[in-house]
Amino acid sequence: MRVWRDWEAGMGNLLMLHNDITPPQLHVLQVIKHDTPEPVNSVCYDAFVMTDSGEVLINTERFKLLALSMG
Repeated sequence: MRVWRDWEAGMGNLLMLHNDITPPQLHVLQVIKHDTPEPVNSVCYDAFVMTDSGEVLINTERFKLLALSMG
């Protein structure tokens, strides 16, 4: 999702974030709940990490390792 209005019920929604330390061509992906348009607030999968500010994000390196291990 680029904006909150793009959220869809029942889907795996990720909000594209960009901050001052992220290179212009890259985005950070924040995990959003599938049943309500609210951010996930707990780390429930190995590919998720929580920032100091409490945002749950996808860690691409962990995601790649999990995908490879699943075949």
